[in-house]
Amino acid sequence: MSPSLRPDFPPPVPTGPAPVRVAAAVARTTSVGLIVALAGLASLATAGTLRIPDEGTADIGSSVKEMASVAAGRYVAVVEGGSDSLYVIDTVSRDQTAVAACGSSTITAIAGDGTERMYVGCADGTLSAWDIDANGATQVADPLELGDGDVSALAVHQDQLFAFIQEDAGNTAWVSLDIDAAPAVSNNSDNRIQSAGAVRRAVSGTTGLGVTTANGVERLSPTGTLVTGTAVGFDDIVPAGTGFIVVGDDGALYQYNATAATGLFALSPSGVSANASAMGILGDELVVGTTDQRLRYFEVSSAGVPTSASATLSPPAAAAFGDPVDIVEGEGVSVAGTTQGFLWYITDGPWVEVEDPEDAISGQTGTEFDLTFQSDSAGTARVRLNGTSDTSGVDISGPIEVAAGEPVTLSYAMDGDFVEGANELRVVVTDADGDLGRDILTVARDDPPETVTFVPISEYNREDPRVARGNQSLRFVFRTLDAPDITKYVVFYSDEEFSADDYVDCEDVTHCGPKFSPSTGPQSPLVISEWSGSTHEVELSPLKNGQRYWIAVRAYDEGGKEGSMSAILTGKPEPGLGPAELAGEQGGLQCATTAGAGALGILGGLFAAVGRRRRKSGLARGLSLGLAVGLGGALALGGPAEAKDPDADDTRKGHVQFRYGIFQVDDPNITRVMGDSGNEVLWLEIGPHIIPQVEVSAGVGWFQEIGNPILAGGGRSDDNVMLTALPVNASLNLRGDFWKHQPIVPSVGASLEAWNWRQEPYGGTSRIGGVKTGWSWNAGVQLLLDRIDKESASKLRVRTGIDDTYLTLTYREQTIGDANQGLVYSGKVFGIGLKLDY
Repeated sequence: MSPSLRPDFPPPVPTGPAPVRVAAAVARTTSVGLIVALAGLASLATAGTLRIPDEGTADIGSSVKEMASVAAGRYVAVVEGGSDSLYVIDTVSRDQTAVAACGSSTITAIAGDGTERMYVGCADGTLSAWDIDANGATQVADPLELGDGDVSALAVHQDQLFAFIQEDAGNTAWVSLDIDAAPAVSNNSDNRIQSAGAVRRAVSGTTGLGVTTANGVERLSPTGTLVTGTAVGFDDIVPAGTGFIVVGDDGALYQYNATAATGLFALSPSGVSANASAMGILGDELVVGTTDQRLRYFEVSSAGVPTSASATLSPPAAAAFGDPVDIVEGEGVSVAGTTQGFLWYITDGPWVEVEDPEDAISGQTGTEFDLTFQSDSAGTARVRLNGTSDTSGVDISGPIEVAAGEPVTLSYAMDGDFVEGANELRVVVTDADGDLGRDILTVARDDPPETVTFVPISEYNREDPRVARGNQSLRFVFRTLDAPDITKYVVFYSDEEFSADDYVDCEDVTHCGPKFSPSTGPQSPLVISEWSGSTHEVELSPLKNGQRYWIAVRAYDEGGKEGSMSAILTGKPEPGLGPAELAGEQGGLQCATTAGAGALGILGGLFAAVGRRRRKSGLARGLSLGLAVGLGGALALGGPAEAKDPDADDTRKGHVQFRYGIFQVDDPNITRVMGDSGNEVLWLEIGPHIIPQVEVSAGVGWFQEIGNPILAGGGRSDDNVMLTALPVNASLNLRGDFWKHQPIVPSVGASLEAWNWRQEPYGGTSRIGGVKTGWSWNAGVQLLLDRIDKESASKLRVRTGIDDTYLTLTYREQTIGDANQGLVYSGKVFGIGLKLDY
């Protein structure tokens, strides 16, 4: 990006991006080097001098009560005592933000952490958290109740927030809070400060929290405390080595030993004697504010105590600002607050001021604007876009030589480097000594939302795969936009054709698009204010089947700007035909065919003969299906079983089999909708052995498939239809099992079957169903698995009573239902199973 430059002196030959527009107030032939030299001689400030500039004060009210660093000094939170207001000072731009922190209650304490969050304690015993950024302050969750008294002090220590609650004149409790998210109390046991008197300040140190009270100083670990006995009250406190330095009410400085209860040691740094009012750690130095309205800088020893004096600062027009109350290090400037409500800004670099426009600069891509600034020291300026420090961000100016007190104007146009929302243009001036000064201009880019696009979701709508057609419904999926300020998406639809060009601009209309108000179903426009993820699905229902509809979407942002109309989708809802409708199925009970009835008679005769054989053999007479199922359940659950001798005669009484089969369905109506492959059926069968060569069983199965209905005009619906069957059977099987533990056993059999079935929309409630009856025959082999691991088979036999375990392979043909009366479940099944004989 190349800015336009309008300084009040001729611009130099740039080494960075070339300026594109120049306007100077002096002759263009003047030497750049001469101008810069003269500017240095006439500089309003000596380069590298630590100072409070002439313009470096601000009046925020009648008094300053307390201050705290937020976001590593980018912001300083200040409690103003007169109106009990909370101000947040941006130490880079020096802009002020007022925060209604405690409502009608009084602000009693503040603290900040390394993020953009500050914590405010109130006289009503509540705590609130606020996030601070270029857009202002936002409260995090609801205020948290901590106690009945004032929240007298707050401090962040080891990633926890410690809050001190003054319950009465001589009793202060403390709680620790988890601040990973919204603050939550993590320790609210009966914790008490031992020193008498109200807690005033708390600060994090290497050995714990240092706490000052009206009558003492403590170290809170929180595993124990150290108490000092003194009648002097203490206020400000800073960490110093393994201990702390405190300011007494008597105006003296004291060193507090935090490693042993050895009391306080008076300190007497130069110029500080009964006149200390505030302290702060700025860089590697201890700064003491004194009642003569000065800030005194001291170098410190390895123990953190002051040694030699390094500087003394006075504000402009001294004696008009009050005594320092608190001193906080900032990212851009450090800040001292006074008893008379003034803030002193401290810097050793150029004092840079960006001219604030009368109206906040806000525009969209391509918007042009000017940035004007000046510095009280000569130097080299750069403008960095959206950096987090003086050296980060996009350099949008290149080096610009500036003279002291001479304004410079740069012209810009918002381009792709500017993000949606707030953009910070940080002007950084470096003086001859390498010291930095800075200020910020914040501009807002607010482009209309981009055009919404769609995801193809239909496999069957060749006309427009972005629209899924269903019974009285149309569905589509749009991609959500990445812009953070999108507040809603608006869906427009109509049964009359429209185009995006019809709604490029609408006057005095909230949502620019077609209005449509059917007697039932959704209305157009349809507002979507909640979504998640990169896509969002919309279903328009109920709609009129056979009627064509046109659909579009547009997005809206926080500023009320409207994105362009999307592409126009079109679709026609249609009802689909499932297998039952295709077959003309009426539902209800469907009896077997004549051939099936004959087979049922033969099978019935076999069951009767088996029954007589069973009675003649004296085995369990009249064994019911319920008993068989009960026995199978007991085995499946691992219940007690009669242990058997592996070498005893064959005493098998029954069997249970789990079978999985690939079902080749004969009914073309089912295969047309569900497909002719991948149809599966499961069976569980259980029953007694008559003799090892003859067994009977009863079983229950499961069949379910999902497909897309067929449209009357051709093609498929995007709806789903589900066909479910719960078949039951009774079977007679003949086995070629002639000696004990025979490895391969051939088998044949026949079954009576009844298929209880139901068709319904997938996830819907419109159903049709009934019962289809018929029969089946099967043939296969049973492969003995016991021979693979004889030892395990023997243990299984002894412990559970299971004699043999088989892998079964079967082929089955079934005739279920009558093709002249709707659906049939006839076909071939290739099965594999596990059979247990016990």
